[in-house]
Amino acid sequence: MAVGRWLSGGGPRSGSSKTPRPHQLDSGSPSDVLWEQLEARRPAPLRFVLHLSRRPNGSLCPCLEVNLPSTSSSTPHHTVSRILDPEHRVPYITLCPILAAAGLTILQGLLRFGLTPTAYDVSLAGLEPWDDLWISLPLARSIAAELGLLHNLAAILDPTTSLAWSLDEFGEGLSHNWRVPQTVVDAASYSTDAITRPDLGFGNVLMLPKGQQIKTLVSAELRATIFGKAEVRRKQPSFQLHQKLVQWSTQLHSIWLDFSSLLEQGIGEDDEQRALMLRELQQEVAPPTSTDVLEWTQLVSSPMTGLGSPAQPEDAEVLLEPLSLADVSALRPTNPPLGFGVAPSHEDADKQVVLRHLQAVLRGKLAMLQQMSLLTLGPFACAPDLDLAQDTVERGEPSSVSSERERVRQHESQPTAAQLTELANASDIAALNAKVDGLAVKLDRWLESHDMAEPAKAATTGPNSNGKADSGSTRDTSRPAPSPTSTLQLPPWRLLVPFSIVWVLCAIKVLFV
Repeated sequence: MAVGRWLSGGGPRSGSSKTPRPHQLDSGSPSDVLWEQLEARRPAPLRFVLHLSRRPNGSLCPCLEVNLPSTSSSTPHHTVSRILDPEHRVPYITLCPILAAAGLTILQGLLRFGLTPTAYDVSLAGLEPWDDLWISLPLARSIAAELGLLHNLAAILDPTTSLAWSLDEFGEGLSHNWRVPQTVVDAASYSTDAITRPDLGFGNVLMLPKGQQIKTLVSAELRATIFGKAEVRRKQPSFQLHQKLVQWSTQLHSIWLDFSSLLEQGIGEDDEQRALMLRELQQEVAPPTSTDVLEWTQLVSSPMTGLGSPAQPEDAEVLLEPLSLADVSALRPTNPPLGFGVAPSHEDADKQVVLRHLQAVLRGKLAMLQQMSLLTLGPFACAPDLDLAQDTVERGEPSSVSSERERVRQHESQPTAAQLTELANASDIAALNAKVDGLAVKLDRWLESHDMAEPAKAATTGPNSNGKADSGSTRDTSRPAPSPTSTLQLPPWRLLVPFSIVWVLCAIKVLFV
């Protein structure tokens, strides 16, 4: 096999998970293709964000966040958050955006991974900034690996940084046992404002030596901005819709698990306990109820409420207006339980009839909530986030909203400093590959030229050799004729030099490709 072809694609490669360089490029330059490959497997850069917790004292909730690319054209990204809390030895991660990035609804994720209510928390006693499926870091790594997203979430799910925390000490500011790498923010400019900039991304968390901490101050203006952002977020229909879907999905899934355990119990096995569970299940009000569907419809259609409509009488306009929260709450007591329309089991009703009725109702509710979630997954997938441009404007930075939005869009499309470094490395790798291929081609030509020249040389020197043989000692004709390459009249070290170059180039290529 030719050395050039062996170097290009047939040689040995390392066992790493890095994507190999393609043999043929369909479009674009090699650097562009390499950049796309590196970008697809590059860990998403981290951001340090301060949210408002739900605790009565109004403490801040420091978080690390990353953005995952979205499969929907209407959603720019899905934001995964990790709470930095010193009280918990294992960090909490938001699961909903991970599922959304994989194209899964909350119900699909709960059923696919067999999650029970003990595997997650919807709320964390006020520590959380919003409701979500808050799961432990090890469980998040396991789910991300199964969904093929672990390489994107490698930075935020790094187990070596599981002990990283930040604590809001109010008047004394924030205490951290970690820091943003100095290559991103140096010690002279290190501050809360510097490390919480929305356009600042960093590749990893640098843990401080045990017992050491960094303190950064939180100005009254920044704290007020965080409070204002939380109030705006909680009033957004997209955020409210996300919260409702989390609550409805977890409630319905929990009821379904209870019903499934009831079905698994054999007839006659603790029949009294089974009848008690069946009666309790019949009294459950499982979402989505008719009131839930009404509330969901109003939240989904809220972006269209500003559209113009033909003039109507005032009484008709009042009748067609969306219901207020108070009106929706007033409808909830009228929602029927699961056992509505079936005789209670303690009145000698056929338990199998009751079970079939409950199964049909729950199956219908699961299907309905799944369709509601699918309709919501695209437009409202990153509900807990605020616009980065609006966040920058709220900080009071001197720029207009339009220019900030344009800058953010440019930032989303352009590589950061870390990405530029990777791009430079990718260009170096592409140049190295080109040099390796060029040297391999030259080496092939060199070997072929010597292979072709050797028979001619042997033909010209043949008679003299035969004459010398006839006049001298006899030659053993039983041995096979030597091959052209074996008759190269070169010292051994001359043959070893090109092949040593080949092996060095192969080793370099295996390391970098």
